[in-house]
Amino acid sequence: GFYGRNKLCKAILMTEPEELDYTKHIHKINLNLTDEWQRMSDNKKKLILQIFGVKESTVELLNRKKVILFTNPYSADGLITLNEQIQIYTDILAKYNKEEVVIKPHPRDNIYYRKYFKDYFVFDISMPSQLLNLVGPKFRTAIAICSTAVFDFDYPIEIDWIGTKIHP
Repeated sequence: GFYGRNKLCKAILMTEPEELDYTKHIHKINLNLTDEWQRMSDNKKKLILQIFGVKESTVELLNRKKVILFTNPYSADGLITLNEQIQIYTDILAKYNKEEVVIKPHPRDNIYYRKYFKDYFVFDISMPSQLLNLVGPKFRTAIAICSTAVFDFDYPIEIDWIGTKIHP
């Protein structure tokens, strides 16, 4: 069952300490992902990145970028058209240096961003943003319309929170 509602569940691993009604009944083990990652051997880190299909050269490229845009699956969810979504991100990215930008599509976002943003680095590997944070890039700015991924960084970062005002 969900949230430890199974008689075999002894505890829940939590990455954020919080007490929610549906978890009050079970023991929680709080993990600091940054600390856990730093304690891992290099071989274990490489294995985890290999599982997600992340190459060392990709990590090196990410480390040179300063701005990350987190997309959302608005057109995939039927909220707007593909063209509207591309135009929204085109308008947002216009104020940034394309050499500094990483576009990180949401896992359910099915737009092939490399087609529309040829001059940008598109990190279209499906992996949690928490892991991206652990891999090492230290971005200056995170851009999102309303993606909570911008809150996963464990260092000071400017958040360009566009909000839903971008489209009616």
